[in-house]
Amino acid sequence: MKEKSLGYLASLLLLFPLIFTVIDYSKINSLNTWGASEWLISYSGGFVRRGLGGELILIISNFFSISPSISIVIISVFSYLILVITLIKISNKIIPTYILLSPILLGMPIYSNFLIRKDVLGILFLVIALILLKRNINIINQIFVNIVSILAILNHEAFLFFGLPIIMLTFNLLKQKKKWDPFVLIRFLPTLLVSVLIIIFHGTIEISTEIIQTWNSLINKNFSYCCILKEAPGINAIGDTITGPMSLSRSVLFHWSGGFLYVPLMWILSWCAAILILGQLAIKNQSLRSIFYILVLVQTILVFPLFIIGWDFGRWLFFILVSSISWISIFQDTLIKDYKIPILNLKKINFIFNKNIKIGIFILFFSIPQCCWTWGGYLHRTPFFSNYAPFSYIITGYSIKEQYQIISKYMSKNF
Repeated sequence: MKEKSLGYLASLLLLFPLIFTVIDYSKINSLNTWGASEWLISYSGGFVRRGLGGELILIISNFFSISPSISIVIISVFSYLILVITLIKISNKIIPTYILLSPILLGMPIYSNFLIRKDVLGILFLVIALILLKRNINIINQIFVNIVSILAILNHEAFLFFGLPIIMLTFNLLKQKKKWDPFVLIRFLPTLLVSVLIIIFHGTIEISTEIIQTWNSLINKNFSYCCILKEAPGINAIGDTITGPMSLSRSVLFHWSGGFLYVPLMWILSWCAAILILGQLAIKNQSLRSIFYILVLVQTILVFPLFIIGWDFGRWLFFILVSSISWISIFQDTLIKDYKIPILNLKKINFIFNKNIKIGIFILFFSIPQCCWTWGGYLHRTPFFSNYAPFSYIITGYSIKEQYQIISKYMSKNF
């Protein structure tokens, strides 16, 4: 099957889950979900991490009486579309479109249900910063890169792990420095100072309570038909200490899925499989493939603290994989040619299936869950079942789990 046709297929598979996501999160009662409520964190209770996006949405809701859920969906979907268009354009046929839109790259936020979070916008900020660096590293662009980085950090501090270090390392390379230049830190001093502020003003229970009260006041005033914010887990999270998320992350070490799949091993296998698929199936140029493997290892090390302080391992893999592919796509014709890259002679992996069958299995039945690796969760997040589930529910009125129970009951009764 031609790559162009595979690209159309990948786009079509994404379309319906995207539409259903937009419909679900456009409802104002979706504000009580984790993803949407994270967008509501604002500065109404004082300066706090992750507050920039919520402050913008609060201003829009106050002045234009637009439902905050609609604003959240518009920002999330617009950021996603801009990122997709940009990466397709800059990849310059190095990465096939069907790979870019697959469950291991840009398809992951939709299939794994974290499109309505701040991750996509964070990656978009990183891509913008890297493009600015590629164009020129003069003082004007350095200022713009600092501004973009500050906006990204104020929106979500995860950028400190997957974004800022690779930006500074790239700047160091562009300065033709083969060793780390300490003066790079001075170039990014404004961003580093904001990073310190984010760590200091990480949030308290009092601030999260004030934010919820502000939103409930606005909702009651302009959207009286809606329920009030009750749980708002994304807002409450800023008042949590680090021990809570760390305990959740540690608990993964003792998880077994179905009694026989060791969850940490499944995450490691997901990481390995995604890297090999991208390196062996997507990137044909051997030098690019070598630098991709190196870059993924670097980004994995930089992002690793997130695996310790949070258990959304799928999202952390999204940061690693998409940031690495973005870097390769942007600098394919500059830095990679300027530096001698050691070629990693990994032989092509040949399975018993032909190429078309391998691609078909990958496009339809591969996934990386957002968190909490389970066999059921894995299948549910594949492109096939992400499309099958909503359509079958519309037709039959039963979820996949209920359909399975009905079929199992029928089989046990008649056979």
